[in-house]
Amino acid sequence: AINCPIESQQSINSLANYLAGNNNFTELQKFRSIFSWICNNISYDVESLMSGKISRSSAKETLQKRKAVCSGYVNLFYSLAIEVGLKCAR
Repeated sequence: AINCPIESQQSINSLANYLAGNNNFTELQKFRSIFSWICNNISYDVESLMSGKISRSSAKETLQKRKAVCSGYVNLFYSLAIEVGLKCAR
C-alpha cells in the first residue's frame, strides 16, 4: 500500500484494485492495505476544521484533494472497501 504507484491512485477503482492485490489478498489483508494507504496519503484538513467551514467530502474529492475531515476519511474507506468486496457499513 505504501508503495502504490501514482498511476494506480487516479480513481477509486484503480486504487482499490491495487490495494486488494488484484483480488489475491484475504479480507484482513485488504482491510489493512486500505487502512495503511489512507493513513499515509490523506491528511486531516485542520484548516477547514478551524475555520468552521466543514463540508462532507465524497470519496472522489478526498482522493483528489488528499485531505479531509472525518466524513472524507469514512467515505473514502467505505468506497474502497465496497469496491474490493468487503462488507462495510457507514
